[in-house]
Amino acid sequence: MENLNISNNQIKQFRLLKEKKYRQESAMFLVEGQKMIEEALRSVYILDTLICTSEWAESHRDLTKIFMGNLCLATSRQIEQISNLNTPQSVLGVLKIPHFKIEFPGCCKELCLFLDSISDPGNLGTILRLADWFGIEDVFCNLGTVDLYNPKVVQATMGSIFRVKVHYIDGVAFLNQYCNKSGNAIYGASLQGENIFQASLDKKGLIVLGNESTGISKEIEGFIDKKIFIPSYPEKRNTAESLNVSVAAAIICSEFRRRNH
Repeated sequence: MENLNISNNQIKQFRLLKEKKYRQESAMFLVEGQKMIEEALRSVYILDTLICTSEWAESHRDLTKIFMGNLCLATSRQIEQISNLNTPQSVLGVLKIPHFKIEFPGCCKELCLFLDSISDPGNLGTILRLADWFGIEDVFCNLGTVDLYNPKVVQATMGSIFRVKVHYIDGVAFLNQYCNKSGNAIYGASLQGENIFQASLDKKGLIVLGNESTGISKEIEGFIDKKIFIPSYPEKRNTAESLNVSVAAAIICSEFRRRNH
C-alpha cells in the first residue's frame, strides 16, 4: 500500500459523494471518524480509500497495516473541504456500496422491519441503531425512503449500518412475495390499531412503520394483518398527536422482544 498526498481532483470527487446522484454513479459513499472506520474494517463492507492526516496515520499504524486499499494523506484543511461535519475528525473513508441479496425463506424466520417512505435521515439512522440493538438483521425500505448512504443517515447509525442489512425494494412486489413465502403476520404501526401491550405478538413477522407525516400508504396498508398502537397514559386525554417514528420503533421492537424473549 502506497501513501499518496491527496490531489485537488480527488477532493472534488470525494465532495461529490455528498450527493445521491454521484453515490449511485460511483457506487461509493463516505464515512467519517475513527469509530466508523474501525466498524467498517470489521464488516463485510469494502473500504476503498482511507483519507487521513499524516499524524493520524502515524499514530494508528495498527489500522493502516490491515487496510488494503488506497491511503491518501491530507491536511486538516483538506479534510474540512470533504467532511460533512461541523467539527471534522482526522480520518475519513470511502467505501463501496454493497448489494445484499434478499434471502427467502431466511428472512421469513425472523423479525424484520419494513419502512414505508421514511424521509428524515436522523430517523432512518436511529431506526437502524434500534434494529442493531434488538437483533433485527434485515430492514426493508420502500423506494420512497431516504437514501441509506446520505451522510446524515450514515452518521446517525453510529456504526450500525455495518451490522444491519438494508434492502431498497418495490414495496408491493416485495410484500406479495413475502406473503406467498412466509405465512407470517404483517404488523402496522397505526393510530387506529390495537393496544400493543394487549395484542398478541409473534416471535417472527414484519413490522411496518410509515412516513413521518402521512403514515403508512394505502397500497402498503392493504397487506397489513394487524394494526398496533402505542397508547398514551392515561388514555383518551389531550396529548401529543403522535410519537416520532423512531421513538415508536423503539417501543414496538422492545415489546416484541420482551414478549418473545
